[in-house]
Amino acid sequence: MNLAGHQDPVNALVFSADGKMLASGSFDGTVKLWAVATGEELAFFHGHTRAVTALAFAPDGRKIASGSHDQTVRIWHLADRWNKSGRHGSGSRTPKRNVGGEGFGNN
Repeated sequence: MNLAGHQDPVNALVFSADGKMLASGSFDGTVKLWAVATGEELAFFHGHTRAVTALAFAPDGRKIASGSHDQTVRIWHLADRWNKSGRHGSGSRTPKRNVGGEGFGNN
C-alpha cells in the first residue's frame, strides 16, 4: 500500500481492530485514515504542531488517539473527520478533547 499524501515521512501506523482501516501519523503533524482494501484516503486530521509519534484506535473504532512531539495527545472522533475534498462531516477539524483516555480501555 502506498500512503501518498503526507507532506513529510510517515512516523506512526496503526490498524483498526477489524483490520479495515489504517491510520498513519507523519512528521507533518497530520493523521490520515486509509481503507486497507483499496488504499483510498478516507480522512485527515490536523492540529498537532510537530511530528505525530504515536497512534491508537479505540476498541470500538470510533476514535483515534495521537501523540506528538508537541507534547499533546489528541482524541480524534471519526465522525468529525474531513474527507479528501476538504469538506467536513458533523464536526470541526479540531479534536473534541486534547487529552484523555475515554473509550481506550486499559492499554
